[in-house]
Parts: sequence; structure tokens; C-alpha cells
Amino acid sequence: MILTLSLAAGCAIDDRTGKALADALATGPVRDYASTQADTVAETSLVLQHQAAPDDGGQPDISAARQSWLKARAAYDRGLAVFLVVAPDLDFQLDGHQDDPFATTGLRQVERALFAMPLAPSAELSRLAHTLTESARALHVAVPDTGRVLAAAGLIGSMSAVAAQMANKFDGIISPYAGAALPSVQNNLVGLMAMYAALSPLVQGADPALDQRIGDRMKRLLGQVRALPSIEAVTDKTMFLRECADLALDIRQIGRALQLSVTPINLS
Repeated sequence: MILTLSLAAGCAIDDRTGKALADALATGPVRDYASTQADTVAETSLVLQHQAAPDDGGQPDISAARQSWLKARAAYDRGLAVFLVVAPDLDFQLDGHQDDPFATTGLRQVERALFAMPLAPSAELSRLAHTLTESARALHVAVPDTGRVLAAAGLIGSMSAVAAQMANKFDGIISPYAGAALPSVQNNLVGLMAMYAALSPLVQGADPALDQRIGDRMKRLLGQVRALPSIEAVTDKTMFLRECADLALDIRQIGRALQLSVTPINLS
């Protein structure tokens, strides 16, 4: 009954229940969605390991391993906003930022080994695939662990940060070998939309205009991205920069609507 009354269109958020409801949505359907993505990352990483470094010493199936990498990358991008909150300790070893000299494992390092020419030596492929699997297994355990707090305020801050970071991917640098920058943006958006779908009824009850604006902006941006054949087809990067920045600001405004203190996450 409390949920029904609190979500009635145009009703202000009750100070006594608003935060509790928002946190329940974050720890319930949003966390469940992210857990599914973490499962996919773990399962696919294990498959990739067998393809890139067969246990029997046979020849690696590079083509299949590349497809597995794309699948794991997609799932990681979809769940990223939650992963950054509940498992920030795993982001460094799972993502493997190429511009960080201390990054020696992770999806981006595996990308370079699998897609760059010449391919990485077999021993290096084996090492990278194995460490990716171990990190992905840790993520699989961490995301559903209720001991790792996923409060709505933290989730909203992370969602806003992911939306802002998407703009940086339109230069293609995030995936220079596999050319997966555009799919990465698309999967970030798909993940944000799935997470926001859980929060939307609560936002709609507090600020219908904000809920409409966020929903419309996400759909419009996803449609624009899906219409592009490749990152090279982006002729107006300024437009995407503006769209991503506006989406990030709108998501931040969820905190105001739900009377939550949102702290932004710096992903630079």
C-alpha cells in the first residue's frame, strides 16, 4: 500500500519512505539485472579462456575467442553503473585501462592480445585469459553480495558518471583494436535504461517531467547510436557530447526529485 500511494502521479516523495523505496529498488531489480550481466561476464570469460588457451594444448580458436570477448565486453558495459558501486576494487583488473601503465590484465588488455596484429604470444594469451576469468568470477560473487552496499544515492551518482563518460567513447580510443567503441556506448545505454526502468515509477511520482525527459533522452540517444554503422560515421561529436552531458545532468536530478544526497563518481 505504501508503494502504491508513494508512486501516484504527481505526489511528492514521503521523507519517511522515499529513500527506503529507492534503496529497495536499487538492491532489488537493479541489482538483479547487474547480477545477470556479471554472470554473463564470468561464463563468457571462462569460454574465452578455453578458446584462447585450450587445456589440451591444441590450437587456439582466435575467431571464437574474439566473439566471446565482444560478448563479455558488452555485458560488462551493461552492468557497469552497478559494478562501479558494489565492486570498485575489481574495475581496475577487469577493465584494464590501456592508458594506465600499471594495468596488465582486463578486457582491454585481452582486446589488444586478441585483435592487434601480430597476435600476442600463446603464453601471454593464456595469462590474460586466465586472469580475466579469475577477476570475472570475483565479480560474479561480489555483485549479488548484499554485504556490498548498493544504495540508491550511490547508484544514481554512478549512472550519471557512466552517462557522462559515454561521450569520451566517440573518438574510438576505448577500443582501438576491436572497433567496439560504438557497441560499448550502445551497451552502456541499454544498461542505464534497464536500471532506470526500475526507478522510473518512483521518479514519475515525484517529478513527471523529469521522468519523461530522461526516458525520451535515453531512447533518442540509443536510436542515434544504433543508426550509426561505425564510430567513423560520427560527424557531429559535439552533438553527442551535449546529449551525454545533458543525460548525466538529468540523472543527477533524480537525487533532487527523490530527496537523496547524490555524490558524483569521477571516472576520468
